[in-house]
Amino acid sequence: MIRLATAHLEVEVDEGRGAEIVRLGRPGGPNRLARIDSDWPLRAGAGGSYHSADLEWLSEHRGGWQEMFPNAGAGCTVNGIPHPVHGEASMAPWEVLERSGGFGVTLRSHTHTPLAVTRKMFLDPDRPRLELSEEIHNLSDDLEVPYAWGHHPAFAAPPGTRLELAGARFEVDPALDVPEADLRPGCRGDWPWAEDRGGAPVDLGSMPDHPAERVVYLTGPAEARVHVLRPDTGDRLTMEWCAEAFPYAWLWINSGAARFPWFGRLRAMALEPVNVWPADGLAAAVERGRAPVLAGGESRRGWLTVSLSEDR
Repeated sequence: MIRLATAHLEVEVDEGRGAEIVRLGRPGGPNRLARIDSDWPLRAGAGGSYHSADLEWLSEHRGGWQEMFPNAGAGCTVNGIPHPVHGEASMAPWEVLERSGGFGVTLRSHTHTPLAVTRKMFLDPDRPRLELSEEIHNLSDDLEVPYAWGHHPAFAAPPGTRLELAGARFEVDPALDVPEADLRPGCRGDWPWAEDRGGAPVDLGSMPDHPAERVVYLTGPAEARVHVLRPDTGDRLTMEWCAEAFPYAWLWINSGAARFPWFGRLRAMALEPVNVWPADGLAAAVERGRAPVLAGGESRRGWLTVSLSEDR
C-alpha cells in the first residue's frame, strides 16, 4: 500500500490492485471515500472462483476509487479480447515508476490490448488537494484500438449528504434491474429533478434515507465540477476533471443496496467522469460507433483534482 501525506491530506493507494485509492481525507479525519473493511464476501483473488468475470470483479469491490480502462461498465469481449467490468486497469497490479518523497508517485498499467495508462499523483504541500495527471498510450505501431476511459470514485455519503452540480442534462439508466432501483427507467430531465417509479419528484442531489440504488447518466454536464457536502464534516469536497478527456459522467448512488457484494453495507455517491455512456461496456460503444479510438503510437491526456475546503 502506497501512502501519500502532507499536513493537510493523506491518500492511500493499493498498487497491487488497480492502483485503487482506498483512503482520501484529512490526517486523523474520516475517509471521504466509501469503504467497507470486510473479508466477506470471499474475494475471487483469494481462490474463490465465481465462474463469472462480472461476479469475480464485484467480489473484490469494497468501495474506494477505481480507474476504468480500457473498458468502462459491463464486462465484454472486443475483437476476441475479454475485458472485465471497468477494464483490466481497475484490477491489475500497477508498476511504480517513480516516487516523489511522501507526496507524489507515478504508476503505470498495461492491459489486454496494446494500450497502457500512466498516472501521476501529487499532493499539494500547501493545501488539501490531490492532483491526478494521466496519459493513455497505444504502444503498437499501426493498430487502431478502441477504448473506454473513466474514473469510479465512490464518495462516502451518509443520509443528509448533498451532491451539488451546475445545471446538467441527465438520463436515468433504463436497464437497471435490481430490487432497490427506485427511479423511473429512462427518465430524462434537467438536474436535479427526476421521477420515482410512481411519478413523484426525486432530488438526485440528495442522498436517500431509504434503501435505493440509482444509475444516472449526465449527458450534458454544464461544467466538469462536482461538490460533495456531508452533514458530519465541516468542509466541502470538490472534484474537477478534464472535460476534453471525460465529456460525460455517470452517477451511481448506493444507499444500502442488499445485492451482492455489498449486502446493505455501502452508503456511496459515485460521480464518475467518463468518455462513453451508457455503462453497457466497450463492445456496445463500438457497435454504436461511439467508442473513441487510439491510433498506433498515439497518446491522449486527462486530469482530475480533488480538494477540501472549509467554505460550505
